[in-house]
Amino acid sequence: VNQDIVACTLSRTFAVLSIGIWACDRGTWTYAACGHEGCTILGKTGIRHLTSTGPMLGMFPDARWEICQIPLKEGDRVFLYTDGVTEAGVLEEGLLGTQGVEDILAAAADLGLDEQVSQVMQEAARRGHGQATDDITMLAFEILSPDRTDRHPTNGNIAQAAQG
Repeated sequence: VNQDIVACTLSRTFAVLSIGIWACDRGTWTYAACGHEGCTILGKTGIRHLTSTGPMLGMFPDARWEICQIPLKEGDRVFLYTDGVTEAGVLEEGLLGTQGVEDILAAAADLGLDEQVSQVMQEAARRGHGQATDDITMLAFEILSPDRTDRHPTNGNIAQAAQG
């Protein structure tokens, strides 16, 4: 993909990407993040932020990315979001930033997954005064116990939201 972007676009054109695979049978999250936030995981032991595993796509023709695998446990919530979420407010009051997203998620840890996502999206919209300068998208899922497959066939609870 990277070499295609380099070959088919103008110089200084790039893309950020985060991709992951949840393997419910092994309880692992495998991901790569190309110049993008990896994701934020909220679990019983606190918050973990997974960072980028390599450069943006399209910047360097021979770039390589690390593929990381981490275990997830019942109750862990994984939040993936575009840079439009962390950059919300850039023109006015300052960036929401990764720390701001994590603060909102931690403060809303006792709420449902949909409500946590909603609170982050509301703060991003508030900071942008309804004028998004970039896409603002968040996808989240929660690891459920194996006997709770009533919520989703992948053994998870899924929430998503987008603006802009």
